[in-house]
Amino acid sequence: MTATEQPASFKLIGIILALVSSACIGASFILKKRGILLAQARAKEQGKDTAAGEGHHYLKNRTWWLGMILLAVGEGSNFAAYSFAPAILVTPLGAMSVVVTTILASYFLDERLNMTGKIGCMQCILGAGIVVLNAPATNSTQTVREFWGFVGYPSFIVYLVVLLASVLWLTFWAGPRWGSKNPLVYIGVCSLTGSILVLSVQGFGSAIVYTAVGPTDANRADWVNQLTLPDFWALGAAVVVLALTMVHFLNKAINLFNTAVVTPVYYVCFTTATIVSSLILFRGAGANQTTTIASIISTVLGFLTIVGGVALL
Repeated sequence: MTATEQPASFKLIGIILALVSSACIGASFILKKRGILLAQARAKEQGKDTAAGEGHHYLKNRTWWLGMILLAVGEGSNFAAYSFAPAILVTPLGAMSVVVTTILASYFLDERLNMTGKIGCMQCILGAGIVVLNAPATNSTQTVREFWGFVGYPSFIVYLVVLLASVLWLTFWAGPRWGSKNPLVYIGVCSLTGSILVLSVQGFGSAIVYTAVGPTDANRADWVNQLTLPDFWALGAAVVVLALTMVHFLNKAINLFNTAVVTPVYYVCFTTATIVSSLILFRGAGANQTTTIASIISTVLGFLTIVGGVALL
């Protein structure tokens, strides 16, 4: 199974969409947390107080719903970004959402942003710049059958089995015991399911772009409308299930722990899991030859710079 190269302009489109996504998602964290706090305060006044992480009083709060709308816009932009640029480029740019969240939290949630935090924000921006300048400029697949071809490799199937076992253990064993005490439990579920969601979104979105562009001189002989294939809709169903699972556990983590803790830990875990999943899926099956060792090393160093910045926030 070989990768299919896309126009270089797609990389710029992907970067812009990723940055818009980060801004919306970063702001959504603040609005959702604010909505949860307001809903808990109102429930307490009405004598309906529940333990942290329990109950769904926030579903009646407008601020929380505004946060969900922004999150939907951000995820939509993120979805589109993965359709135009590779996961190894788009995912690290999620650090910008950490910067947005950290800055806004200091204004709207009374969470202090000290000098160390400001340095962390600058470091995240620097690392993001390194990633943008050095990340590969091509997608790995354009059609759903190319995508499922990569998924069918034994190395990735083994990885999926291990990942599923880890998610089940975190959900049904670790969750009831340590979920309310350790943020890594529910963030771990979000990160692992999210990493597969990213790959699914990339395959699904790229297929939509492939269909929208239509047949070209290079592929006219074997061009197929992806929306007519059962494989396309099966991948779409997987995207929906994974997205709902990820949002559910992310809400639990936000409800239980401070935003300043959840956001950076979630970013590091999610990005690491996504990069690992992407490398296992595509690198194990044969990387695109335009990807050089230097660009990979530079991208990894950029990511580590971002991680260092996130750690300071």
